[in-house]
Amino acid sequence: MADQITRLSVFIASPGDLPEGERDIVRNVCDSLNRTPYLRNNSIFLEPCGYETHVYPGVLDEHPQTDLTCLAEESDILIAIFYRRLGGAGQHTLSGTVEEIKAALARRETT
Repeated sequence: MADQITRLSVFIASPGDLPEGERDIVRNVCDSLNRTPYLRNNSIFLEPCGYETHVYPGVLDEHPQTDLTCLAEESDILIAIFYRRLGGAGQHTLSGTVEEIKAALARRETT
């Protein structure tokens, strides 16, 4: 019989000015942690998600920020990374990254 796996989504919130490869560091750390005995023995899997892997601009009529905010809200863990700026305009705030963080925090307040 297969083990039940607890999948924890790890949302990577970051503005567009983040240097290339920075988000990959989070993905690599999740991958490394997934191979540790603790996570394997406890059937825990960290699934990193973010713009590059889970959003497909132009496929739907919705603004890509809608998908990002939804992913952030539904994530189990949110990691925010900043470089020189807070981020570009979101749909409802001055920064899409701030919008993502607020959505994740709002969900936590209701659970």
